[in-house]
Amino acid sequence: MERRNMPMKAFLEEYGIIIIVAIIALIMVLLATPLGHYIGEAVAATVTNFITKSGISSPPQITMPW
Repeated sequence: MERRNMPMKAFLEEYGIIIIVAIIALIMVLLATPLGHYIGEAVAATVTNFITKSGISSPPQITMPW
């Protein structure tokens, strides 16, 4: 089978695991950088703001790993 005529399903069957592992590795590296901390704090602030505005009487506590 020639590479240029490979349908998408066959491509994902052959390279899907490699792509997923690469994405997970990139996410782990991102989380270890200051940008990852900024993103984590922004997500936590957004969730906290949403919970506050929604009027939940006993919201869960969000703990950050850093």
